[in-house]
Amino acid sequence: MPNSKMVIALEERFTQNRGLFTCGKDTKPNGEACVVFSNAPRDLVSVFQIAIAANCSAVICSGEWGQYTTQMIFAQAAKLRLFLQQEFRVRTGDRIAISLCNRPEFIVALVAVTSLGATAVLINNCNGDYESNWTNETGCRLIISEMYALDEQAGNSEHGPVIISQILAGVPQHSRRLTEIVKGAKHEVLPLVPVAPDVDGVIAFTSDRSGRPKGAILTHRAIVTGVINAMLASELANAGSASSVFSLRRHLPTLLLSPLSHISGLSDFLQQALVGGRVVLRKSDVSGTVASLIQQEKVGSIVGVTAELANELVEAANCYDLSSLKNLYFGSAELPCELVHDLRKAVPSAIVSTSYGFNETAGVVCSMAGDGVLETPKTFGRVLPTVEIKITDSKQNRIEDGEVGEIWIRGAMLFRDYLAPYKAEFRDGWFNTGDTGFLTADRFLAIVDFAKY
Repeated sequence: MPNSKMVIALEERFTQNRGLFTCGKDTKPNGEACVVFSNAPRDLVSVFQIAIAANCSAVICSGEWGQYTTQMIFAQAAKLRLFLQQEFRVRTGDRIAISLCNRPEFIVALVAVTSLGATAVLINNCNGDYESNWTNETGCRLIISEMYALDEQAGNSEHGPVIISQILAGVPQHSRRLTEIVKGAKHEVLPLVPVAPDVDGVIAFTSDRSGRPKGAILTHRAIVTGVINAMLASELANAGSASSVFSLRRHLPTLLLSPLSHISGLSDFLQQALVGGRVVLRKSDVSGTVASLIQQEKVGSIVGVTAELANELVEAANCYDLSSLKNLYFGSAELPCELVHDLRKAVPSAIVSTSYGFNETAGVVCSMAGDGVLETPKTFGRVLPTVEIKITDSKQNRIEDGEVGEIWIRGAMLFRDYLAPYKAEFRDGWFNTGDTGFLTADRFLAIVDFAKY
């Protein structure tokens, strides 16, 4: 991990070299000034356009669901988009629920829905009994979900075909199979009409302290800013390595263990799309196959590493070739030093990273990697340049660097609000995370207490 002076110098070089990370000023519809990446795409459609232009014949996702090229994904999305337009007259502002596990059809549905200017309501569903709770509350017109076949002997539900259902009186009806809708899709071209950056792109669910999920509404601007934030954080984390993150991601795929319905999984797919890379998808009901999948697919990064998986990799290192691993991304949690030591010894090729961020911030707002994870386990890295953070006392007065208080966040990557009946606590554009911590003079953030988790 580079020291703070090196991180600051690298950040300045990345953000001032007229490349993707060049920063500039913009204004939100409410008049709030914000820092954005001036040369980055402004909406998800522009991200898709970059992916298509890069290499349509390249494999964009692989793994236990099979291989899909960029052309296959976007041709199917074009057919689904046309179906949604003609059959249901879907348009900007409509909400369409996507209740799928990590499978290629999720990406197809996401591309089709958001390229219409509609809002994708992302429901984390791995067992088939989750959707009925949300159709009324979210105001969705349609739901794209899975039919589940119950394996009575094993007591498990198996992934079935993807279906599209109209929601009438809160109940999914008149279902059509996605395979029928996209049948024969080979050369269809996705109409790439840019979407205004402040149109709602996705609604991602996050849990509060009571465990009740709340829908965080994210605009296209917020999502794309979050994606580039994550890429910049990765570049800074890999500053000591010979290859840039762009090069690593282009040649070594990312294994997605975080659900695509969560911003971390969604963001990493979009990062891969931007650099012409590939994601590896794993069936959620298959266990004990991660190490073999890493070896088979030559996985370079894993998003959503848990302590359980880290221990599994330590044990598997003697039996499987894990040398392709370059990055292991944990979530917002303080990592046990002993576990980090064991993991680095078992997989010396990989940089271990942890970060701070959540659905409301469209992902990462700061990240720590390498030696820093061990040396300062409560510190989550330098706050990224598009992110404003202030620490306040109980009366919302800003306090000095080094003093512990409430963490407030503002920026282009911030969500717009929660779905009703919830309301986010905003003050002059600042969002109260509920977490407590402190900032150093160099804008490194330390977390003392995670109220959200």
